[in-house]
Amino acid sequence: MSDLRKRLVFLALMLVLLMLSPLSVVAAAEQQEDFDGLEGNKLNGLVNLARGKPVTIRQLDAQFDQIQGIGQYGLETPLSRANMLTDGKYGDTRNWANTTDWFVHYRKLRREVIIDLGEIHTVNRISTGFGMRGDVGIGPPINVRFYVSNDGEQYSYVGLSGPDTPLYFEYTVGTNDMHRKTYTLDRTLDGEELNVQARYVKLLFTINIFGWMDEIEVWGQEGIADGAVIPEPRHDGL
Repeated sequence: MSDLRKRLVFLALMLVLLMLSPLSVVAAAEQQEDFDGLEGNKLNGLVNLARGKPVTIRQLDAQFDQIQGIGQYGLETPLSRANMLTDGKYGDTRNWANTTDWFVHYRKLRREVIIDLGEIHTVNRISTGFGMRGDVGIGPPINVRFYVSNDGEQYSYVGLSGPDTPLYFEYTVGTNDMHRKTYTLDRTLDGEELNVQARYVKLLFTINIFGWMDEIEVWGQEGIADGAVIPEPRHDGL
């Protein structure tokens, strides 16, 4: 066997091992467990308070695209369809081109996504998902910042979350697969379990070029539970 052929065989074996590495298997299993753990509209006894609630998206830096004369991308989702982010449907991870349940962001840098829960409830966990397919330019944000408010005017910063697996890691098997990364906040800045009062929940993140986003879930208890606090104002680091 020639040296070149040996090297090609070695590289092929390494690729197979990488795809079957414990990290890949664990990441996929954990993501599936997250989906399987949803029984109706409940997770570990908590209710998804955001399900079916109205969503507003603000594009804070859109003017920079306008200055450069950058128009809309053909698959970009209209802001009028923001409510799809709380319709209970996850994006298709078997075909990245199927944007039926992905909210497609394009450029414009920072976004604020605000969910109105309708009334003040107790929030214990907030999560959302972004697709990743590096070879076609679909990239998730570096992190997501989370805020809560009782009046929709004054927001308190409650924490920041990075993706559940590193940004350099992408688990895809088929040619059209999409890797879904989740961003979850369930602890305060002080490391305590999240147990806050809120009517409005805000997510802040930055999209570079293409961002495929799906379901936002706000898990908690209806009404104000014992021990639920109004978080004190904290600086968000921006």
